[in-house]
Amino acid sequence: MGRRSQEEDIAAHFRQWGNVLDIYFPGKKGLKRVNYCFVTFDNWRAAQLACALSERAIRGRVCSHAARLAPR
Repeated sequence: MGRRSQEEDIAAHFRQWGNVLDIYFPGKKGLKRVNYCFVTFDNWRAAQLACALSERAIRGRVCSHAARLAPR
């Protein structure tokens, strides 16, 4: 799956709980991307709901962990 479509799928999944500001896949440009990402919401409550209520799969890909982090 291409990077753009993957980001769109993730954003669509998490918009159920609030406004998604950013999706960040750590790593260096040009290298194989990592299999995790950080989703930034516009408020803390949306992040709490997403972590508590989100299914553990997005388009058949399993999400093994969801956690709230402090803003960077």
